[in-house]
Amino acid sequence: MLQPLLGKKRVDALLPEVIHEVMEVFYRPDTGLVLENVYTDGSFCDSFEGRLLNPGHAIEAMWFIMDLAVRMNDSSLVVKAKDIN
Repeated sequence: MLQPLLGKKRVDALLPEVIHEVMEVFYRPDTGLVLENVYTDGSFCDSFEGRLLNPGHAIEAMWFIMDLAVRMNDSSLVVKAKDIN
């Protein structure tokens, strides 16, 4: 974690944005996929890069999200991350 470098206050302030990026921008509930690349507006990039999927990255991202959810005492986010994989 970057907390030793950024400080707890800064990390806590960034958590909602980071979680939003993963769970609302890169995760697509309609397909159940965690995308690797999207356009800057968050829309699907219909190209090689946009269609590229890395299951290991998706699993790792959900592991990190679950860790953050535990830190934030958000059991519903733990369940959501678990159900994605």
